[in-house]
Amino acid sequence: MAGDLSLSIDPSVVQKRLTGTCSFGDTIASIDADGVPLCSRPIYTGYDFGAATSTAATGAFTQLTGSSAALNLPPGNIEIIATFSGESICTGGAGWCSVRLMLNGTEMLPAVGNDYAFDSVAIDQYEGHSMQRVFTGILPAGNAEITVQYMVIDPATSFFLDDWVLSVQASPKVDL
Repeated sequence: MAGDLSLSIDPSVVQKRLTGTCSFGDTIASIDADGVPLCSRPIYTGYDFGAATSTAATGAFTQLTGSSAALNLPPGNIEIIATFSGESICTGGAGWCSVRLMLNGTEMLPAVGNDYAFDSVAIDQYEGHSMQRVFTGILPAGNAEITVQYMVIDPATSFFLDDWVLSVQASPKVDL
């Protein structure tokens, strides 16, 4: 075959070459039509070790000192998975000791208030417990904060948390 060959590319169908990079530790969440990547840190892990004792009145959640994981989020649909684990003992009184994870002051899902028993009153020793909560939805770009709150159901109960870790993973939600 001899002759000229003509090739036409429709830019509304074909992705342009990648024209940027992401910083070390970031991932490419998406690439816009001009080839510019939207970068994000898909995993954030925050931890601290501490102890807290509660003799708070029934129904009063208290923030666990030092339990704050700050996230700098890109705009859009976000998935956040937060895990809290630690050694605990719940003694005296009756009922249970509750923990909840908060995102910007709102309980993460499943949101059950004080119905979640992180530990129960019993004649026992320290033991390890863990819980996980999620958020999927749209948040504005900028700072978000995950915190841990605890309470006792019966004011005669003491709740002690030790050697705890709050671990948070956040990433852009991609619908497949």
